[in-house]
Amino acid sequence: MGLAADAGGSGRYSVLLHPVGDFDTEAYVESWTTVLKPRPWVEAFGFTRSWRMRELWEAFDALRALPNVQVLASMDWAIWNKGELPPGWFRLPSGEV
Repeated sequence: MGLAADAGGSGRYSVLLHPVGDFDTEAYVESWTTVLKPRPWVEAFGFTRSWRMRELWEAFDALRALPNVQVLASMDWAIWNKGELPPGWFRLPSGEV
């Protein structure tokens, strides 16, 4: 996890989830929800290939529903070309979801 205070002194923090590694269990995803939900001044973002693991979908839905969290799908051209595009899990350069 990377953590940095806002240089403008706003008291807000940005957290990069998983500079290395990924979400691997439901309990681990839920732990991030537990940590981030009561901390709206912490903005968390990250990317995951675990969006393909159906057993994590419910936990991801709860985490991604937090207003201070953005988790997007990490994918490669093989996934893109198969049409395995998760609705709401990625953003095009145009901002389209």
